Amino acid sequence: MRKHTMVLTAAAAFLPLALAACGNSAATSAAPAPAPSSNTAMPVVPAADKRPAEDKKVGACTVKADLNTQPGGGKALLALTNTGSGPCTLEGWPTLSFLAANNSVIKVPVKKVEQPGAGPKIVLEPGRSAFAGVKWTTCDKGDETCFVATTVKVAAPGTKKPVVADFIGAGGGDQKVLELPVSAVEVGTLQPSTQGVVAW
Repeated sequence: MRKHTMVLTAAAAFLPLALAACGNSAATSAAPAPAPSSNTAMPVVPAADKRPAEDKKVGACTVKADLNTQPGGGKALLALTNTGSGPCTLEGWPTLSFLAANNSVIKVPVKKVEQPGAGPKIVLEPGRSAFAGVKWTTCDKGDETCFVATTVKVAAPGTKKPVVADFIGAGGGDQKVLELPVSAVEVGTLQPSTQGVVAW
């Protein structure tokens, strides 16, 4: 009887120690991992560049002007050629002005007409041309309403600096001495091609 009592007493004494050991093992396994050191470098992912691409800059045109007279007289094909180093924009009508032999401005009535149609926005690359029809009413030099132009100046839309137009005769070649008796002028819209430009 004494042996059984001693065995039970020893077992009872050992049980708390075993439970404590098990508890310490579970606590150790459940402990959180240490926080990373503040010296640890974190990878930096750059944000995507969402800025819109810069638009191609297109400004006002620097041009040369040619007036090519057409068979039958009284009309010409105006060509404005981009002489700049970059693209430029043309839209609408060119502005025509006229000078007399003494370089004084003569007030020839100029009417802008929507011919051969509305003038589209034209982006003109260097060396390329846009076209407009020009028509005039000839007159007798002795008439009071007749103006004799020796120089024609042309300003592209959006500019205020006209250039002297080269007046090219119907037979080809520059007409060095221009004497153009006119009483009225009509000018059409600028177009990207010559099709129909003087057919009105």
